[in-house]
Amino acid sequence: MKGFFFDYIYYRLAKFYIKWDGENGITALIGVSMIQCLIISELFLITERIVNSKLEIIAKGNTKIVAYIAVALFLFLLLINWFKYRNKYSEFENQWKEESTYTKLTKGFFVLVVLIIPWIFVVIIAKN
Repeated sequence: MKGFFFDYIYYRLAKFYIKWDGENGITALIGVSMIQCLIISELFLITERIVNSKLEIIAKGNTKIVAYIAVALFLFLLLINWFKYRNKYSEFENQWKEESTYTKLTKGFFVLVVLIIPWIFVVIIAKN
């Protein structure tokens, strides 16, 4: 189960988009990087909200700076993940090819939840 979390998410996304992307899995790469960026950003925003008063980042007029940092973080994660997952689809396919239908469904549900939950937190954080 080494590296299960994002490796498996990458594998399932790449498998879903294999007809469009081929084995390079660029869509899966973007998806994993986006989720990682959202999680890091949300942890930062939650910490910032606890430490400072409500909406202090936005009140200070730092929204452009925060947006630039988020884009830079996303691009940085995309680059790291490109090197991490380059030519790994076949390896992951071999690692998880013999999963039972129940395991595939359970892990597939987990992947779906992981892809949706960060967006729910974005909405919650934005409303508060």
